Amino acid sequence: MNRILWLHVLCMAVALWVPGAGAASAESGFDPAVACDFMLEEGLRTRGGYRQVGSMYQCSSQRRNVVGGGPVNNTIRFSARGSEHRVTQLELDLRVNARGAVQRTHRVLRNHADSLFQRALGSGVSSEIETAILAGTAGQWHLNERLVSLDRVPPGAQRYGLRLRIE
Repeated sequence: MNRILWLHVLCMAVALWVPGAGAASAESGFDPAVACDFMLEEGLRTRGGYRQVGSMYQCSSQRRNVVGGGPVNNTIRFSARGSEHRVTQLELDLRVNARGAVQRTHRVLRNHADSLFQRALGSGVSSEIETAILAGTAGQWHLNERLVSLDRVPPGAQRYGLRLRIE
């Protein structure tokens, strides 16, 4: 009997230990402790922990300059949102204020998106999503049972934002 119990415990431990512990199914979301650190290596460290803000929980990084020079800068920010115990939405928010380096700024978003996709979905940015990011065009895609969207806010404006979401 002890051998059967030990075998059951061992099987459960193996089932729970999986490389890429941050990735999860579409229904369950991501562990907040893991998801909030998805962009740490890219310099987008979340601050204040995963905490309640209104009716949701979230963690977010400060805005980081990606292209500067002059009175305005282009910036990027990472956030993770969801319920108390699960992150259900990941977001990279790019603000384009300095128009002189738009392509370079969009490439920064593409590179950050590729890192986020690797950690959250287990694969990099597809060529279709990469093309949309570099062109700054809105779109929606289904990837690994998740909805990925890119929005341009406000559309057609001189200063705008690109929001890349994984839900």
